[in-house]
Amino acid sequence: MGESFDAHPDTLAARLGERALPAELTAQNMVRLFRAYEELKDERNVIDFEDILLLTVGIIEEDEALAATIRQQYRHFVVDEYQDVSPLQQRLLDAWLGERTDICVVGDASQTIYSFTGATSRHLLEFPRRYRGRRR
Repeated sequence: MGESFDAHPDTLAARLGERALPAELTAQNMVRLFRAYEELKDERNVIDFEDILLLTVGIIEEDEALAATIRQQYRHFVVDEYQDVSPLQQRLLDAWLGERTDICVVGDASQTIYSFTGATSRHLLEFPRRYRGRRR
């Protein structure tokens, strides 16, 4: 969960302060739960979907030769339901794209339903500015 919000356990409490939580789920309890979850993953030597995204982003951002290979292999991108892209997913998309313009997105800003994962329609609304020269 922390990665979806691009947060670390230490900054999660501040980020949660921006959201309405059920009375019994305080920001402090949420941070404790998140830390316990991360520790359990470490103990069991497992990763979750967010970890896969983080590792993929890290590899692409840190290894330019590998990034070039990936970009050559995956040349065109179509993203449906773009209004539900999380900051981490957007970061991965940006890493995949590099300087290329081969992207098509589809979405409806009024249908964002994954805000609990950090998704925001902002990516969709800012698409024309962020990707100048790309057709809408």
